[in-house]
Amino acid sequence: MVLLNEQRENNMSNRYIPYTAVQGLQRLLGRMLDEPYIFRILASYNVSVSTNWLIRERVLDHFHMLYVVSGSGTYIVEDTTVELDQNHILFISDQVRHQAYRNKAIPFRIIPTRFRLFAPKDKQYVSDRSEPFYMHFKPHNGLAMQQLFEKVHSYNQLQPSVIKDTLCHSAIAEVLASCFRELEELHRPHPVHPGVSYLKRTIDEHPAERYSLQQLADIARLSPKYTSALFHEAFGMPVKEYQIRTRMEYAEYLLKHSNHSVKELANLLGYPDPYSFSKQFKQYRGYSPSSVMLSTRGGDR
Repeated sequence: MVLLNEQRENNMSNRYIPYTAVQGLQRLLGRMLDEPYIFRILASYNVSVSTNWLIRERVLDHFHMLYVVSGSGTYIVEDTTVELDQNHILFISDQVRHQAYRNKAIPFRIIPTRFRLFAPKDKQYVSDRSEPFYMHFKPHNGLAMQQLFEKVHSYNQLQPSVIKDTLCHSAIAEVLASCFRELEELHRPHPVHPGVSYLKRTIDEHPAERYSLQQLADIARLSPKYTSALFHEAFGMPVKEYQIRTRMEYAEYLLKHSNHSVKELANLLGYPDPYSFSKQFKQYRGYSPSSVMLSTRGGDR
């Protein structure tokens, strides 16, 4: 019996290790795609709780997540006290024991949502079957995360329909995917420098631009040498290579979804001639621009 109790305590303690939360989110999102299932909301609120707000100890058969807009409150999850204040996110999977109460001296406004996996084909809810876990953290961009939670709540106010189910499902998936990315970022062995994160986002948003290393360093507000080292450490490749790969992905998108010729694309992306563009495209994508055009447009232009 002692051994069983010790094993149970060890299993519960694993539920709030950050890496376990990352794995749990990944499994949940993956299962949604594999089956396929959808996320269906059971309840959602955008509310300031009363001074006597209290959740007695419970274990749910569904998922519970909330965003703290203002104020403070306390959750006790598997005997661990979690203090929540503005811009905090809490996620609790099924089969995780918890209770909660409000700090009576401070107003507490939250956006909580409870949801389950639903099998549209069978028209029934399904159990998760994954290892229980929970997580709590403050996202890098609190306003953006708050807007995602508000989107979930607003979609749930719609009249029952296929459109409502689709919107609610996509909004919950977006929240969970954003949490997954935040947790990965927060718990990297070496956190990504904010200047390097901004640099990557700039390259992603402007794939046709041909920045020099000095210009890339200026965007990151770092020295060229430091920019190169930090970017490679964070994303596994030199910043110039990442820029080229991003440009080639954009080029393929344009080949498939525009009427540009190879010559026009080469000029648009800053190449001196179509040959130089085609050579680099094939080097990074493994096939020629003309083959992409042939398969999507029925021939080269």
